[in-house]
Amino acid sequence: MAGNLRSVLIGEMIISNAPDDVLVAHGLGSCVAICLYDPLKQMGGMLHALLPGTNSGKRRGKPTKYVDLGTELLVAALVKKGARLGRLRAYLSGGAHMLSSAGFDSSLNIGEHNVLSAKAALKDAGIRIRAQDTGGSTGRTVKLHIANGQVIVKTLKQGEQTLKTKRRHAPPVKPRAQEIPMATVMITDDSLFIRNKLAKLLAQKGYETLLAGDGVEAVRVYRESKPDVVLMDITMPRKNGLDALSEILQFDPRARVIMLTALDQKSVAATAIMTGAKDFLAKPVRSERLIMTLEKVLR
Repeated sequence: MAGNLRSVLIGEMIISNAPDDVLVAHGLGSCVAICLYDPLKQMGGMLHALLPGTNSGKRRGKPTKYVDLGTELLVAALVKKGARLGRLRAYLSGGAHMLSSAGFDSSLNIGEHNVLSAKAALKDAGIRIRAQDTGGSTGRTVKLHIANGQVIVKTLKQGEQTLKTKRRHAPPVKPRAQEIPMATVMITDDSLFIRNKLAKLLAQKGYETLLAGDGVEAVRVYRESKPDVVLMDITMPRKNGLDALSEILQFDPRARVIMLTALDQKSVAATAIMTGAKDFLAKPVRSERLIMTLEKVLR
């Protein structure tokens, strides 16, 4: 499977939805390659990160050099292009221990720190690692095939191998008495941290999510995907939540929109309800209250 090879250089990331593309990171030593793939959209991306990035005060250069910032940017770029956070599959490779000698300071094992940082960043984003090939003391080359999401790792000792998800045998789960079918929720907030936090929570509860960073993007994504529910922040750049609410309701009068409000915005929330919002939630949003409100609106 040759394909159109697109090299991902150190400190860079690439995303693609072209079936012929194969994203490749050559010569991974202590660096890590994080591969993300949405099988429904046939879209994927790869980050080739050099440093863990835990010490933000000493960062220099491109944010994609760092595992934590680069992962956040990779997720955001894929979601912006139409991937869904709840469908993204993660594959991790690299993080080798390239320097080893008697009395070696283990705190200088950058490879190990890179792997730990990648796992933490993916966990924070609510994305499970499906398979990984990390550690050891040999270099790697990793390829991500956009056509089918296949991730192939090559080492001198083992040759090429395909990363495969390990099957886990879980006990059958009994459905809840009044279980609501999986719904799609669009989260609109200009804070990437809040978007990812809410998306992680909703993914754990079985919801699929779409993300929008402001009112302009919210209107566009709603027209394209028509989610079941919208969580809409009020204060955002380019277009605020009230204006976006009005435009969405003009397009779809049956749209179900829940406004996210600060403590001093209750009067604005009342205006939103009069405009057509189904409910409002005060920020910071409590998880129990959020799920209860979603279930009420979806009935």
